[in-house]
Amino acid sequence: MPSVQTVPNRGEKNLNRIEDDTGELDYLRNQLSRMDGLSDELVSFDTIEATIKKLTTPIKIGILDGFDGRLMKLEASIRPIHKSTQNLTKLATNLDRALAATDNIVNCLNLPSKEEAFILKGPDEHNVLPYLQIMGKLKDAVDSVEQNQLKSCEKAVNQMVRMEQ
Repeated sequence: MPSVQTVPNRGEKNLNRIEDDTGELDYLRNQLSRMDGLSDELVSFDTIEATIKKLTTPIKIGILDGFDGRLMKLEASIRPIHKSTQNLTKLATNLDRALAATDNIVNCLNLPSKEEAFILKGPDEHNVLPYLQIMGKLKDAVDSVEQNQLKSCEKAVNQMVRMEQ
């Protein structure tokens, strides 16, 4: 006997199709309602964000004003220290210059006693250059001390001038 296949009729096909479409329609409705909920939440979030901005702006301004006040107080407290430091730096520079000038004068005044024996001995017959160099240093020392016009150095200047002769 030949096998009989049952062919679904058109009504069943349409019914199955309607059931599938109904399932898809329910799914789409569900997704649409979720989207509406998200857009409501998004609007709510935007409102909350705007409110937070409105509330935090005065707080930020207050913090910045506080920093500004603190910076002005800090500047006012540092200004005298800065001036004192500048004055101390100027004094230190002046002291360094005075010490350098004093060292120069002391070296000039000590030159005759250092070189006296060599000068009194006179120039070497074979090599006159060292004697001339020392006499040049002595002349430079006399010029340097005379230029300063210090009364306390007159004795040393006279001693150096006698050595040159």
